[in-house]
Amino acid sequence: MEEVEIRGEVVLPNAEFERINRERMMSGEKVFSNPRNAASGSLRQIDYEVTKSRNLQFYAYSCPYLESSPRIPATPLGRGGQGGVIKTYRDYLDFLTSFGFTVTPYLFHAQNIEQLIAEIERLNKDRPVYGFEIDGLVIKLDTLSLWRELGTTEHHPRYAIAYKFPATNVRTRLLDIEHSIGRTGVITPVAILEPVNVGGVTVSRATLHNYDELHKKDVRIGDSVFIVRAGEVIPEVIGPIVEARTGSEQVVQIPSSCPSCGTGLVRDTGKVALYCPNRKLCPAQSSGAIKSFVSKHAANIDTLGDKIVDIFIEQGFITDFPSIYHVHEHRDEILALEGFKEKKFQNIADSIEKSRSMNIANLFVALGIPQVGRKTAKNITKYITETYGSAFFESGSFDWDKFLDILFHLTYEELETIRDVGPVGAGSIVYYFEENHNMVRQLLQELTPTFPQIVGDQSSE
Repeated sequence: MEEVEIRGEVVLPNAEFERINRERMMSGEKVFSNPRNAASGSLRQIDYEVTKSRNLQFYAYSCPYLESSPRIPATPLGRGGQGGVIKTYRDYLDFLTSFGFTVTPYLFHAQNIEQLIAEIERLNKDRPVYGFEIDGLVIKLDTLSLWRELGTTEHHPRYAIAYKFPATNVRTRLLDIEHSIGRTGVITPVAILEPVNVGGVTVSRATLHNYDELHKKDVRIGDSVFIVRAGEVIPEVIGPIVEARTGSEQVVQIPSSCPSCGTGLVRDTGKVALYCPNRKLCPAQSSGAIKSFVSKHAANIDTLGDKIVDIFIEQGFITDFPSIYHVHEHRDEILALEGFKEKKFQNIADSIEKSRSMNIANLFVALGIPQVGRKTAKNITKYITETYGSAFFESGSFDWDKFLDILFHLTYEELETIRDVGPVGAGSIVYYFEENHNMVRQLLQELTPTFPQIVGDQSSE
């Protein structure tokens, strides 16, 4: 028996959304804020009968095997190998339909870019109605052979792009500006808003990106402002309603020192961002770095949520990355804290222990090196293992000292030969290992990371 994976999107029809909310109101339950949240909550139900009762709809759009296989042009179409070959995305959808799947009710084939632009302009004026909410389009190349040539990034295919319909502006009042500090020390102005419903979601905070943008928009504390959820996800302040000003509004002052540690802020020549240079001792940066370290695509210690990390930092149980692997030594102190029982502590300890064998690419992500994301981390790992992998096993077992020696002596020129690593990224990597030499060495003493298959092959020769 062969397995096949079909991907698609689940939606909750508007009529069903209204029916479910009427029933929940009658039974005294909290109503859903919008169909998207209701659909998501329905899929997470433990009781599948509840999910079934919600009458969700599934629209298929992808079969990963067909997208990755070099045999796409020769793949039989439909059941029993009848009906030609899959050469276009329209054939692709016919293939999914032949197996009984429902596909998108909207499909427009543009012959050129002018037709595409005209169709988008038409839809912006007169959006199609299908009985469920939509917020945009997915534009794909029709010729499947081009899909393989273009490939994908770490996050998305290059042969498709999302187009979002213009978001609806919502009015509210800006109550204050919070100066937020990220894990890299960058200070970002965040608008604290009078709570307002935007697309079914209550928004009380919104990004202002940076201080140049804030002053360009002339947003002031006390202003009435328009906000949108950018891409229907991230709340963003569009600008002030100047005619609504009373004269009591306050111009936002750019901070000169870090709100967390008091260190003077700096701005590099030609750069927009203000940042705190006190990377090692700034509490906010330490907190952000540790939260990033334990996140899903890094060490993946899912039991260490943001609130627990803050508590452990405040109590002194966690001070840096290596200290995470000594949390178990504070067992009695942790169990004495409110809300911590034996089972909760054990779950935390177990997930920390499991993370000791994280993939080496995940480790590069976890370190939080500026300019090094998931894809770059994989490329660096691939380069190191393919170039130096055999050297790690010269003594018959993995040689950590040899690995660290190679890691700490990667040069700008060598790093720039790695795909997706440019001059800025190379400089960032070299600087990081120079500044954090001892910490990285201590951390690796706690870990037994796994490596790509090429390294494993070296060890078995």
